[in-house]
Amino acid sequence: MTLKFFLKKHKSGNLSLVARFYDGSKSKDKPAGFTTTEPDYFKKNKRLKNNADANTLITAWQNKFNEYISHCEESQKTPVLNTAISYVCGDLKITGFTLSDVIDQFIEIKRITHKTETLDKYSWLKVTLNDYAQYIEDNPGLKLSSTVLDKMTKGFYEDFSSYCIREKKNCNLTVKRRLGMLTTLVRFAKDREMVADVKKQIMPILKTPDSNRFPLEEEELAVLKDYKTVLPLDRVKMDAFLFSCETGIRFSDVIKISSINIKTAFGNSVLECHMTKGGTKKLAIPLSDYALKIIKKYKVDDVNTPFFALPSSELVNRRLKEIFKACKLNRVCEINVRRGRDSIITTPCLHEIAHFHMARHTFGTLLIERGVPLVQVKEMMGHSDVQTTMKYVRINKSATIDAVRQALNSVNNIAV
Repeated sequence: MTLKFFLKKHKSGNLSLVARFYDGSKSKDKPAGFTTTEPDYFKKNKRLKNNADANTLITAWQNKFNEYISHCEESQKTPVLNTAISYVCGDLKITGFTLSDVIDQFIEIKRITHKTETLDKYSWLKVTLNDYAQYIEDNPGLKLSSTVLDKMTKGFYEDFSSYCIREKKNCNLTVKRRLGMLTTLVRFAKDREMVADVKKQIMPILKTPDSNRFPLEEEELAVLKDYKTVLPLDRVKMDAFLFSCETGIRFSDVIKISSINIKTAFGNSVLECHMTKGGTKKLAIPLSDYALKIIKKYKVDDVNTPFFALPSSELVNRRLKEIFKACKLNRVCEINVRRGRDSIITTPCLHEIAHFHMARHTFGTLLIERGVPLVQVKEMMGHSDVQTTMKYVRINKSATIDAVRQALNSVNNIAV
């Protein structure tokens, strides 16, 4: 493998220094970060070596390239073109990448394509991984798997899961999400040739309870509809939440709704939109008078301008908790959490667990309780299976006892 430098002339007349990496079969060019407008530089590089800035840059890159080649020779490894470029052009190590290093590269590269809140989750994962690495150093006798890619054993997922559950007190669902993120990072590292191969991991079996859904009661929904605020952004957040209660669409869909999505069918106003989650599935949801009243406040001349200008879902959820608390929505909710093999019951108040998706749960549950057939609710919710819709059925124990008593009494009367 060789490294050479040359000057490339651009249409603007500028000249830029380019490094060419060649492995015998293919080559790749990388800008070296030096640009000049002097035409004399183009004359066979005669004056290039006399320029202090260019010379310093070339020397630094050449030294790093030689260091990489020497390492490959000592370890009897074949030099890899992309790895050489990554090492010479960046601040990467030759070997010994940790998962924290991978996260740094992942965040930097995915910053354009991924949402900030998604990358923030990887930043929090990095904190946990660093804590885990420190825990390994403090407890050498436990023989836990390292976070260094080259040294990871096939039991890393099990060791990391046990650490999160035992030391971080994470529930199984949180741990499963983190394992999914780790799988993405390992795949990313292999694609970027940061590691030749990683041993296939043993995926721990982590049981999780059914989703804890807490739809609003009719009375609680009425309280929120009466909520008054002088803060414009709070009003938008609350109206968006209540609009979701009336339509069942997710936060990712609410922020995209505009006048162009409002249609008329059989003399009624209908919301037509494609679900963000689940591909291209199209929804057609009849709009209630209250839903129409909300969007009327936010209509603008441009039919493509969304009704609700909202910040991230995390910020909206944080404010919803405060609004629920101000409205004194303190109903006690029973949450079942699995932590390892243990099942833990917690009883937070409703305002402590309030979030935007609760509006969708409220929409589905209230439709069922108002007598709308499950098949129709399934279509309104965009579910592909009615079993998913069944999770929105809320069992009223008192009503169940009354219904069974009436049924038994009617049977006894017939028998008499």
